[in-house]
Amino acid sequence: MGKPMVRNLMTAGYSLTVYDVVGSAMEEMVTEGATGAASAREAAESSAVTITMVPDSPQSEAAILGPDGVLEGTAKGNGIIDMSSIAPSTSQKIGAACDATGVAFLDAPVSGGEPKAIDGTLAIMVGGSQEVFDRYAACWTCWAAAWCSAAATARATRPSWQTRSSSPSMSRPSARRSSGEEGRTRPERRLRGDQGRTRRQHACSTPRAP
Repeated sequence: MGKPMVRNLMTAGYSLTVYDVVGSAMEEMVTEGATGAASAREAAESSAVTITMVPDSPQSEAAILGPDGVLEGTAKGNGIIDMSSIAPSTSQKIGAACDATGVAFLDAPVSGGEPKAIDGTLAIMVGGSQEVFDRYAACWTCWAAAWCSAAATARATRPSWQTRSSSPSMSRPSARRSSGEEGRTRPERRLRGDQGRTRRQHACSTPRAP
């Protein structure tokens, strides 16, 4: 999941710093234009927003709250978007830690699997403040065909998304996703992957606006 999402951000013109505990996965992204980091902390030090995509709650907590984790590297006023599918209690714990340090946090699990991640047509269910959601709106258009946000965080409202979604409840970006240059269109990606069967322990990417 993480690699095609990174590719779609780079195609849209973002500069990324990436980290993965599986060195070969990170090196693959580096050869395609990303900058590699030695830890999640180092990746977070280079950008105003850090995005994590990991298999489950223990890995998410370790990647963000653990030693050399994202929260050690980021700064007050920056943001963390956790796109892992994890337990609400873990998201609550991570969100509370972020709140205590002045870091914005969005809980943003995705649906669609690796094929949709490759195509940029995921569905994203985002929990967090509307202001933070809007701050990173450009990212959603790189990844998703549809997304919804909840005024209260997802970690507190699951699974009642339909009753807490923003207005409009679902937003669909144009089929043409601009990279910042008028008329430039992101090419379609129809790459064969492992269908999400192999999941990385830690993966984080930190985009800087093009």
